[in-house]
Amino acid sequence: VRFYYLIQAMKVSLSVFWIVFILSIAQLISTSYFDEIVLVAIFLILAHLAEFVAIPMTLLKGKPIKINFVQTMLFGFGHWLPLLIEANKETK
Repeated sequence: VRFYYLIQAMKVSLSVFWIVFILSIAQLISTSYFDEIVLVAIFLILAHLAEFVAIPMTLLKGKPIKINFVQTMLFGFGHWLPLLIEANKETK
C-alpha cells in the first residue's frame, strides 16, 4: 500500500515538473531556475528513454506501444515497475 502511494506521489511530482518545464519553455512563467529546469528535463528524458529501451516489451503487452512510450517518458519506472510487479505476481 505504501508503495502505491509512493508511486502516485512520484507521478504527481513528475507531472508538476513537466508542466513547469513546458510553461518555462513557452515563456509563460518566468523563473531564475530556467537553466536548471532544462538540465533536469534533459536528464529525465535520457533516463526515461534508456528505461523504455531496457524494459522487456512482453511486460507492456495489452497497451499500444505509443501509450507505453509516452507514459514511460513522463513517469519512468513509475509506469513500468507496477506492471513488472503485477506480472511477477501472476507468474507465481
